[in-house]
Amino acid sequence: YYTVARRSYGAAGRTLVGAVVGGVVGHQFGSGRGNDAATVAGSLLGAAIANDVARHRHAGPAYEQHSRPVRRCETRYEQHQEERIDGYDVVYRYKGQKYTTRMPYDPGRKIRIRIDIRPVA
Repeated sequence: YYTVARRSYGAAGRTLVGAVVGGVVGHQFGSGRGNDAATVAGSLLGAAIANDVARHRHAGPAYEQHSRPVRRCETRYEQHQEERIDGYDVVYRYKGQKYTTRMPYDPGRKIRIRIDIRPVA
């Protein structure tokens, strides 16, 4: 998980809500021209109270932390050794001559050979 801390702007939202609530409450107490003044005064008082509460509750800048899963990839290089047979070097004799060949399997003690006779040019 990766945690991100970012500055919270909750005080501004709380101040706005306080202004609205204060305006509604102030509107209930006034009548006529006084109604408008009471609404404005309630809005200002509500905003001031909400802002003060928000600042005292969070002394200093407020930060919110959010965690979310993050996929992190990495490349690893590994080496290992293994022994493996690539083939069998076979030495055989035919009519007094020594020959060598490589075979992909273990031929055992005897092998079959093919004789190819061609005219000499």
